[in-house]
Order: sequence, then structure tokens, then C-alpha cells
Amino acid sequence: MDKKGLFLGGGVSKRTLFSLALLVSGFVLGLLSTIVAVKIYEDESESGNYFELRTEGYSEGLTNPLLDCSMAKENIINNISPFQSKIESEIKERVKKGDVTHVSYYFRELDNGVWFAINEKEKFTPASLLKVPVMMTLYDQASREPGFLDRQIPYLKNGDFYQNIPIKKEMVEGQQYSVSELIDQMIVYSDNNALFSLTKILDQQSLFGLMRKVGIKQAGMSEEELVDVVQYSSFFRILYNSSYLGRTYSEKALSLMTQIDYREGLPKGLPKDILISHKFGERNLGDSMQLHDCGIVYVKRHNYLICVMTRGDDMNKMNETISHLSAVTYNNVQSQGD
Repeated sequence: MDKKGLFLGGGVSKRTLFSLALLVSGFVLGLLSTIVAVKIYEDESESGNYFELRTEGYSEGLTNPLLDCSMAKENIINNISPFQSKIESEIKERVKKGDVTHVSYYFRELDNGVWFAINEKEKFTPASLLKVPVMMTLYDQASREPGFLDRQIPYLKNGDFYQNIPIKKEMVEGQQYSVSELIDQMIVYSDNNALFSLTKILDQQSLFGLMRKVGIKQAGMSEEELVDVVQYSSFFRILYNSSYLGRTYSEKALSLMTQIDYREGLPKGLPKDILISHKFGERNLGDSMQLHDCGIVYVKRHNYLICVMTRGDDMNKMNETISHLSAVTYNNVQSQGD
């Protein structure tokens, strides 16, 4: 189980935390001189719901670039109110039963901009969720450096890392792999050692610049709770909108996350033929556990973003809560028809 991890879905020892903290201190120094020219994250609780004009109307791909937006029609907003009440009721019931101690939830219909959030100000430790901005940063490097993804680097193992969820596809310690192969391993199998290997070539200032753009003001290996559901969901919105990476790399990132070797959480609440691009993260400190799953569900004419972050003392019940909320969400979206 994860003892101290923030980036990692598995475990990290105090000694490893110290060495990684040294790396992080360099990140922070770089941030002090970084000017953020584009602020992607906004406080949505104050911004209202918007109707979004997109390149393709309803997308047939994994991305759909945003062209413009305006206030959503009142009937669209009103139609989502019963759904929001349903989710609030389900969350209260799960907390009352003791399955979880806290749930934060975010929903957004991606092609019309209607959204709502519940307990959205609660902060969580993202754990392996932060492998998504790492992947985005690496793909951004690839867009600027020809041949970057083909570059060969060694797969490094750290004895202090271990995986709570076994890796089905092992890599060989010390063997050279392409950056592309290591990104695949990091995302599909949530391989902590693949992440560790990639940090050796990661543009650290770009990573922290991206995180600050979505409102994450601190990052590192500390015990501090860092993100909320709205902030983290911004990474998926950025990919869907192709607003940070170009469309080619945004599609590549979302496609990779459809292959993730984890079918609990959000996927378990969906029919097997429904496509989902998602990432999970977990943290276990004995009596203090967190489990999160966020992603994009592709439903004809109703692609939507869902993010659920939970805290509790039973990982299985937290997983069941996420799956249940995923099923309730899908059934509501499906009931809307075309």
C-alpha cells in the first residue's frame, strides 16, 4: 500500500521522499522566475454554465477543439438540476452508510459546457493522477524536439518503490527503452519506476508551469493536500479542447488513457462497450485512505467528463462508491438520448 506517495500510485519510503524532495526544490526555484501567460483554470463556481461552439459540433474523435462559448440556454441548465440532486443524494447515502467519509464530484457535458460540482473545494492528494500532467509535459517536449519520443533511456528501478496493483507487463531494469515506450508503461500500468525513469529527462519547469495554470499552486512530495476535482478535471478539458498540446498529441494522450489496465472505479460502472479515457490514483496511510478516478466517457453526442475523489477507511467500499456514481451518471446521460 502507498505510504507517502503523491505522484505515485504505489508506495514511497521516507528516504525516497527525501531524494525526490531535492528534485522538487529545483522545480520550485524555477517557478519563482516563471511568468504564467495563460491562466486556463477559473473558479467555475462563479462563472456559470456556458454553451460551447466546437470545431466538429459533436466530435467523432477523442478531442474536439473549442472555438467559442456563450451562456447556455436556461432549459439546458434547468434539465441538469434533478441529476445534480440525485448525485447529492447518492453521496449523502454512501457517507451515512460509512462506505466513505468524504466524496467530491465533478460532471461536465463536454460539447455544451453544462457542469456542476459537489464538495468541489475539498483538497486531496492526487497520487498517480499526477502522471497525466507528466505525460502532457513530455508530449509537449516531443512537439518541440524532433526525435524526442524515440530517444532511448534506461528503465530504472528504485528498491523503495512497490506497486499496490501488480504490473502485468514488466520492463527489464537497466535495459534501454524509448521515451514513448516508457510513457506507455507509466500510464497504462501506472508504473512508478517508469515515472521515476522519465523524471531524468522531464522538463521540470514546464511541468510545474502547467500545474500552476490549472490552479495547483504547490506540488511536490509533501503530505499537503493539493488538488480539488475542478482543478484536476482541467487537465482532461485541456486535452479534449487541444488547448495546450496540439490536436495530434492530445489525441495520443487520450487514446493512451483508454488502454489503462485498471477496470475498477469509473469503468466498472459503465457498459463494457463504452469508451473511457481516464486515470486513477490512490493513497493509503493506514487509517487515512484516498481513492480517485477521473476521465472522459464517450457517449454519442453526449461526451462527458466525470471526476470522483474519495476519502475513507475501506478501499473496496471507496471503489464501489466511485463505480456506483459512474453508473448513475452514465444512466442519466444515456436517458437524454440524441
